[in-house]
Amino acid sequence: MKKSRFAILLVVAVAAASLWLEARGSIARSTMNQAWEYKFEYGCNEKSANLAGAGGWEMVSFGSVNLNGSGSFSDTCVFKRPKQ
Repeated sequence: MKKSRFAILLVVAVAAASLWLEARGSIARSTMNQAWEYKFEYGCNEKSANLAGAGGWEMVSFGSVNLNGSGSFSDTCVFKRPKQ
């Protein structure tokens, strides 16, 4: 009886691991083939970031950029979304 329980448990564990690995591979393959478009926004703020998000853009970077070497810095957001 103990051997049959162990065998059933082993089969279930192998099946679950197999399904998990297949799902993981499918997700990785789909994102590897995904084409992206990018948008740079200078002088961005919370309102403009939220508007971009509502348009399907995801912020991937934020920082201050020295524009034209003038010594004045501008908050800059970089957004991406799947290419449409």
